Amino acid sequence: MTALTLSASALTVDEAAAACAANGANQTCTNNTATNAGANVAITDTGFLTLTNTATLTSASGNTTITAAGTNITNSSTISNTSGGGDAIDIGVNGAGGASVVFNSGAITALTGGNGSGILTGGNAANVSVTNQASGTISGGYGINHQSANLLSITNFGQITGATNGLFMNSGGGAATINNSGTIRATNAEAINNTSGQLTVTNNTGGLIAGATLGISAATGAIISNYGTISGGTSAVFLNAGNSTFNIYNGSVFTNGIDYNNTAGNTTNFYTGSYTLAVKNYVLGTNTINLRGTGKQLITSGLSGAGTGNIVVVDNSPNTAVVTAAPVAANYASSVINDVLSTTPSTLADIVGTTDLGTGDTVSNEATSGSTTSSGAQAFFPDRKSQKTSRARAAFANVVASSAATGASDALLKGAGQAYDRFGNFVWSRSFGGAHFQDPFGTTNGQRTYAGGTMLGYERREDNWRLGGFFGLARMRTNQALSLDHVTTDTVFGGGYGRYSFGAFNLDGTFSAGSLDATTRRYINNGAEVATGRVRGYFLAPEVALGYNMPIGDGLTFTPTGRLRYTGSFLDGYTETGSTQNVTYGKSVSQQFEERAEFRVRKAFVDQRGLPGNVYVQVAAIAAQRVGPAGFSANLAGNSFTVGSGFARSKVGGSVGLGFNYKLTQQLDLFGSVDATAFTDKSYSLAARAGLKVAF
Repeated sequence: MTALTLSASALTVDEAAAACAANGANQTCTNNTATNAGANVAITDTGFLTLTNTATLTSASGNTTITAAGTNITNSSTISNTSGGGDAIDIGVNGAGGASVVFNSGAITALTGGNGSGILTGGNAANVSVTNQASGTISGGYGINHQSANLLSITNFGQITGATNGLFMNSGGGAATINNSGTIRATNAEAINNTSGQLTVTNNTGGLIAGATLGISAATGAIISNYGTISGGTSAVFLNAGNSTFNIYNGSVFTNGIDYNNTAGNTTNFYTGSYTLAVKNYVLGTNTINLRGTGKQLITSGLSGAGTGNIVVVDNSPNTAVVTAAPVAANYASSVINDVLSTTPSTLADIVGTTDLGTGDTVSNEATSGSTTSSGAQAFFPDRKSQKTSRARAAFANVVASSAATGASDALLKGAGQAYDRFGNFVWSRSFGGAHFQDPFGTTNGQRTYAGGTMLGYERREDNWRLGGFFGLARMRTNQALSLDHVTTDTVFGGGYGRYSFGAFNLDGTFSAGSLDATTRRYINNGAEVATGRVRGYFLAPEVALGYNMPIGDGLTFTPTGRLRYTGSFLDGYTETGSTQNVTYGKSVSQQFEERAEFRVRKAFVDQRGLPGNVYVQVAAIAAQRVGPAGFSANLAGNSFTVGSGFARSKVGGSVGLGFNYKLTQQLDLFGSVDATAFTDKSYSLAARAGLKVAF
């Protein structure tokens, strides 16, 4: 046994960071004890101060609580000045230091009733970066007062508040960059007051910039990107000079509008969404409005003369989205019927093999030879086990040898097929669902359409003919990308289909038609108003297809098929309600031709019970063309305009899919398939179908 020896050594405990001296130079220190400096400055550093503050640090000095030439301050507690004229933090007031950083998750406060600031950057300050976390508060007579010619960078998730200004930039040419996701507020004047230098403000979703008089007062060359709310008692934004840029995104709100102050060279960019933007003193000839989103209409209402009125931007995407419902519904109906027809019932020979019927007639065993006709081998329940097959052949031979051979063979031919009864009838049901995605393309906004529905059908077979009818219900929901706008479309549809088989060829025909009942919701100014409409119409979709079955051995069949489909969508006109921006849309017609070259490989099999099934994989090349009118008329408040259809006049694409058919019992068949499709107009879709076919 080896002895276990324990050794001990002295443990060294790191010394705590040094406490802060009231007066020092280039200190790196921690304040973790509540300190009230009274009428004195709590910390004065003539150089660069690196401070971690985790306890209350207070001063009543008329100057400041902390002053340094440069700082790196991390505050999770309270730094406050309780004097009416004192600041909580001064940077670069009494000397020049390096680039400064303030990271705040606590409170940095000066009296809001005085002239003091939460943070003051003096003329000697280098670049200053302030990050205010969601739990952070910076407040005073001025929340942040920037007096340096160097860059001020602010990232705010919390509260920055000032009695006079939340942010005051009198920088003598220095730039200020503000990224706001929290609140910047002024209780008496402007929330952000920039008197000189470049101002860049990004107000993110959920961000609020609110002033008693103005949200933002901007100097030359301001860049303001708004996703949230900018609010002012007089105006949201006031321009002291021109050459400014406004980027107005979905969700943007400017309470009391923008006062352009008769300045020139300003650019206003509207992105996704509908807007009614109030403007004052806007000069049409010297400023620019851009519609960066797609599917929009610009109307400048009442801007002649003094230039006070509204810039109205209408996003027509909800209306054009209704047009997409018809091709989506027609495509689902077509694909379901295609699946139903592809599960072709097998011939009589699949059960009996090559047999002399006793009358001199011989039926070839197509399943054994690999040959397929319109009623291919995969659809029967061919029992390949020798005993069952022998019994089936014997039974059939006895029947057809009788005097009623002809009638019996007809009945067996009909009844032996997959899910057919002995008279050649069957019913089927299918449920389907999927998603269609349209990325922004041309004048089309991005859209996401989700659909689901069900179909019921009946079919009868007579010799080389298969004839059937169907009925279906579906609902589609289209959401506009980057927007609250959406459309819900209900459709009731039905039609008929048929197949004629001759040799190895199949000639298919399908006709589907249905009603369209759509509700549109268009959100204006981030939902401050909602324009609602209801549009009704119908669609027609005839289709023909020719396929050829080529056996390639080992139970495999290769079937190339050519398809041609027309889809016509015919929608009534309607007028929106519920907003001050209600648009009247005229009737619209959309017509599309689609050509497909499909290539399917199907594998037939028989399970251990002797019941058949098959699986397939399919690829297709697709081309589509829109014909007829390229748009339709609309009117808003007496202003007539044309809404483009928004879709590519021609496109090409491809799809890949797979599916299966499995016979659960002699009377019940289970089907399923899935496919993915993509086009050159940046649209793509996923679809799935499943269902049952039952003998009755």
